[in-house]
Amino acid sequence: MACNLLNEYAPIPNLERGKSYHLGADTKDSNRVVYTSGQLVVLRNIQTPINCFIYKEHKHPTTCARMSPSGYYISSSDASKKILVWDTVGSDHCIKLEKMSVGGVTDMAWSPDSKRIVVAGSGSGGIHGDAFMLDGGASVGTLTGHAKPMLSIDYKPDRPFRLATGSEDGKLCFFEGPPFKNPNASSAHQRFVTCVRFSPNNELLVSVGTDKKIVFYKASDCSVVKEIANAHNGGIYGVSWSRDSQFILTASSDKTCKKWNTQGECVTTFQLDSGRAELDQQLGCLWNGDNMLSISLGGDISVLDDFNPTKPSNVIQGHCVFIEALAYDSGSDKFFSGDRDGKIVWDRGTAKNTPFFGGKHASKIVDLCLDDGNLYSVSLDDTVRTTPLDSLTYSPGVKLPSQPNGLAKTGGFVFVSCKEHIVTLQKGQIVQTLAAKWGPTCISANADFVAVGGADKNLYVYHNQDGVLKESHKVTHAAPLASCEVSADGALVAGGDSSKNYVIWNKIEKLHYGAMSARVDCMKFSPNSQFLAVGSLDSSFALFSLAKNGQAHEQRVAHVGGVKDLLWVDQRTLMTTGQDCVTRTWNINL
Repeated sequence: MACNLLNEYAPIPNLERGKSYHLGADTKDSNRVVYTSGQLVVLRNIQTPINCFIYKEHKHPTTCARMSPSGYYISSSDASKKILVWDTVGSDHCIKLEKMSVGGVTDMAWSPDSKRIVVAGSGSGGIHGDAFMLDGGASVGTLTGHAKPMLSIDYKPDRPFRLATGSEDGKLCFFEGPPFKNPNASSAHQRFVTCVRFSPNNELLVSVGTDKKIVFYKASDCSVVKEIANAHNGGIYGVSWSRDSQFILTASSDKTCKKWNTQGECVTTFQLDSGRAELDQQLGCLWNGDNMLSISLGGDISVLDDFNPTKPSNVIQGHCVFIEALAYDSGSDKFFSGDRDGKIVWDRGTAKNTPFFGGKHASKIVDLCLDDGNLYSVSLDDTVRTTPLDSLTYSPGVKLPSQPNGLAKTGGFVFVSCKEHIVTLQKGQIVQTLAAKWGPTCISANADFVAVGGADKNLYVYHNQDGVLKESHKVTHAAPLASCEVSADGALVAGGDSSKNYVIWNKIEKLHYGAMSARVDCMKFSPNSQFLAVGSLDSSFALFSLAKNGQAHEQRVAHVGGVKDLLWVDQRTLMTTGQDCVTRTWNINL
């Protein structure tokens, strides 16, 4: 057996309120952007989101990523103060430079010849930035002049080289070099300077800040050319130039972006209020080629439309917190994923997605299942909700007697395992509640049987008679159950426990067993019941073959942080998701 990666469904950035976020441009393809998410760096096509590359070599949360003007390298930083410069062309994406720099990197810039990198962040001793060579990492200047952390930095795109930096101290510093030292400072802003950018034609420099002001300077000496006060109704967090240097795009917490000409006139106002309250605040923007992009506090990347300013032409959405559960609809070839914030429907072939509407769960979603045109979801808010697939609108939900942890369906019935109960629902209504003081932890079902794992180390098997459960037998594991699964033909039951072991049972006979390196969080039999896929907290999943004398294949580092759920799309395609906020599909060579 072997596994080959088919597709990746990328996460979106995780933003902080009141803090600007700087998207990176792909210097060779204006349809692609570079951004960070969790411990990952994502290179993604905004027109065809299924085309993406996810870089996984950082061991700490990433903070910023930029592509070199040559297009051959990307520099990325993380919370450990480490900067990696890696190859974008080779299939192995080898690391060109690994260097420790300032902490909390918020922005980076490359020199036009792709030989130098400058970074902005938070340091000590008045040094909040760094400048160094690509080859070897030798310093090319000490970026002093700010009393507080830098928020933005940019490199003048042609000789004579200059740097501009913006900071929390309200100053813009202008450096000559290299080596870069002894900056000139401008105090045109009264509050945080959130973003600074040189025009592509080298004539102007622009800065924006939380004081709602836009300031234009001469790129040669940083003398002020024009100031626009109260340019937005909220703080301005991003600015970007058009490639002809005739316009700028600004992003603001007032939920709008604006297009300005260099005379200071607002040409277009883009409305980006989708009804998500503060999550619609715009905290960054990028003008790459003909594409105007804006990123919201919720992480959504909007493609702005000059001909329809009230509605983006496209919105890139996804997850930025742990994905907990998956469900798949073979009829539409769409899959559903749930996290702590809500549910999202994906088109498996294109990776285009849509969020659900209406009042969402108040806490983390723990499981999903599909039945008769409806998506059922259970959450730590102690409710089960029924969402029609034709409307994608949440129902008010049904209150459960105790906290749920699993969901299964068969024959028009939905079964929920709760902390102290097993609940049966039909058409969204509770029809049976069984007390279970032994503490159910997981559940699975087929037409005839329902298996429920317990905190008491037992795996209980029930006969399912038109939704009425009667205990058949139980088997004992070495530790509390974390996952269980009934095969489609009903012949086998599998259980995975918190001590990393998984066992396949034929009634009370232990048929096969195996072990991962950590807790077994999920498992699914293949459609023909000949293979068992097992996902673990150790970041890997394993494929166990019943037809080949228990032969197993392990896919390591499938999801950094752990595999939370998996399912079979068909006999040769497996879908997995986990704590890295990524969903992946794999071709299984049986």
